[in-house]
Order: sequence, then C-alpha cells, then structure tokens
Amino acid sequence: MKKLISMALCIFMVTSTLTACSLEINGLKEAQAETPSAPTPTKSEKPVVAITASSQDTPAPTENPADTQPPALPSPSASTDEMVEIIVPTIFYINSDFETVEAATAEYGIEVLRNANGDYTYKMTKFQQEQFISRQKEEFDGAVKQIFDSGAYPEIKDIRYNDDYSVVEFVCDRAAAEESQYFILVLLVIGRSAPLYQAYQGKGEDARSEIKLIDEATGEVYETYTAPDEFLFE
Repeated sequence: MKKLISMALCIFMVTSTLTACSLEINGLKEAQAETPSAPTPTKSEKPVVAITASSQDTPAPTENPADTQPPALPSPSASTDEMVEIIVPTIFYINSDFETVEAATAEYGIEVLRNANGDYTYKMTKFQQEQFISRQKEEFDGAVKQIFDSGAYPEIKDIRYNDDYSVVEFVCDRAAAEESQYFILVLLVIGRSAPLYQAYQGKGEDARSEIKLIDEATGEVYETYTAPDEFLFE
C-alpha cells in the first residue's frame, strides 16, 4: 500500500496545488493523462473529491455522515481583539505561490508574510483566527460528507476523527481499498489537510496527524501513516 501511496502522490502533486487554505484533487482525468499506463476516467467512473474554500457543502458529523446545519462563525468579543501570529511550515506549501496563499486569506483581513525559509507567517486578531479555523473545519467536514454522499467510494465504510484532526481513521473494505486508485487519492487529500488544520491553530512544526486504515471485517489497524511527513512529494 505504501508503494501505491508513493506512486499516487507523484501523480497527485503534478496535477494539484496544495495551498494554505485549500486542498483540491481536481481533474483525475488530467492526472491519468500524465501516466500512460493508467486508465482515463469517464463519466461513469468515480468523481473527484475536493476541499475548496468556496465549497458550499453542508458539513458532516465525524462519525455519521448525515445532513446537519453548518456551524455558525464566532462573534467578536473583547478578548478576540488580541493580535496573534502563527507560522505555518513550508511543507504545507508545496506547489503554492505567495499570491495564491494571500488571496485565500484576504476575505478574513489576515496579513500573510512569506519568510526567507519558505514558511508563512499569518498576522491576525484572535477573532480572525477563530473565523478562519471555523471555516476550515467546515470545509473538512463537508469534504468527508461529499465522500459518502457521492456513493462513489464503497470501499470506505466510515471516517472517524477527533476535534483537532490529530487522529483520522478510515474504516475500509481492505481488499477493495488496496486495489482502488481513487481511495489512495482521497487518502492523500484528507491526510494532507488534517495536519494543516492544526497548523492554523498555531502548532507550527508540531502539526501532525496519525492516519489509520482499519479493516472493517476484523477491526485491525493494518496501515498507519504520519501526516504530512509521509504525504510529501520528494
């Protein structure tokens, strides 16, 4: 499975851009075109999964992908006027440029600076940070809901995660998951966005997520990854 992850990541990084506020798998058809040996998806094949800042998907609860109302953004208070700075490590900005990252935070009034080492510094009030994090959480939950609503990933039986996404569990039909190139791409998207959420909370270099694959039939954890470390293009 880890060899397949490495192969899929190469394809993924050629055709998609990970930015500080959005993760997107866009155009599996183009990705497959980059790899002659892989089939080109048609309309009858599985749709892409995307996490984007403009998505209007209703977020799903962590353990039951049922329809719910999106969480309300926080309201400002005296304590939220405090200025904060967070540093998001450069590993989250592969294939990104400054203009894209800056534009993604403009609606929140967040100032973004690119440091000499490639890291990004976000300067904002506590209230702006809360708004930004709340929206990222909504996008993550919405992406999980989309996976189940599409009906296109039957190998994924459940996706469970804690509040800060430091642990994400995929409950799978193991045999089907190991043969599905689409499952690998979904895994890459979720695996890269989970620790990014922590980075926005200010965890910096300590932003990590443990991604577990669980066999539905046995309850066994058959693969464990540390994100973003094992989801990097090298």
